[in-house]
Amino acid sequence: MKKVNAELLNNSLNAMIERDIMAANLAGAAAMVSQNGKLVADVRRGYSNAETKTPLLPKALFRYASLTKPVTAVAALLGVQNGWFSLDDPIAKYYPEFKDMYIGKLEDGKVIADKKAENTLKIYQLLSHSSGLLCGEIGVMQIGAFSPEAFLDIHAAKKAAASTFLSFEPGEGAAYSAYQAFDIIACLLEEKSGMPYADFVEKNIFKPLGIQDITYSPSDAQWSRMVKMHDRAEGNQMLITEMGAHTYERFPLSYTSGGAGLAGTIEDYLIFAEMLCGEGEYKGIRILDKKLIESM
Repeated sequence: MKKVNAELLNNSLNAMIERDIMAANLAGAAAMVSQNGKLVADVRRGYSNAETKTPLLPKALFRYASLTKPVTAVAALLGVQNGWFSLDDPIAKYYPEFKDMYIGKLEDGKVIADKKAENTLKIYQLLSHSSGLLCGEIGVMQIGAFSPEAFLDIHAAKKAAASTFLSFEPGEGAAYSAYQAFDIIACLLEEKSGMPYADFVEKNIFKPLGIQDITYSPSDAQWSRMVKMHDRAEGNQMLITEMGAHTYERFPLSYTSGGAGLAGTIEDYLIFAEMLCGEGEYKGIRILDKKLIESM
């Protein structure tokens, strides 16, 4: 592999981020790049709070949003490694409510049943955005009609998902799943491990890797380092979008979603990424078998 020109990379990243800050596309940004385990770029520019001009510093916490999904993918592979299930297993093997799913269609602005799905929903399809579950326009419309109770925790989300129509035949299409598809995986891991999903990823992924700042429930000290969410107002002014004590949308912290909700630093996510690049191993600590990383 050609060695990265670290000086050129750092200069390019600094310039790119600065352009976006000046254009009010973002308030600030952090970037870290490593090659062969060696850090070759470490850039922070702008603000964690544009209104108070608080600079973006090392160890700042970000709301990871869908960067939660790769963590859940690794967690799922840990379930495979432990012999709890196979990626090819039908979801209905564990949750019979997903046995007879229907594909939906839009009619007069509503989602209605079109036909019964011929294929069985499988675990790997939830992870690869090929399940048809709560994705695309049909999925977005159905999520919008959920009651608030569907967002209390992953089990409530799973129950709500089972009553919906698919966007396409499982395994025969692809569309981005927001989070509920991954919540089913989180539910399964809770039941198989006998511990809350947040505790499972902490015990089996974060703690062995020495990760201290990735969490579903930030401490007071971590909240003090949380980067504010911003929006752009007229005149290219950045305004705070106050989210309160939520790591994703307005979901309660009890909703440890497999698809969104983790918060953490860029430094700790780099460790997680290095583990993936190391084929399941980081600094002598093996999390996953190499063959499982290849399947990922």
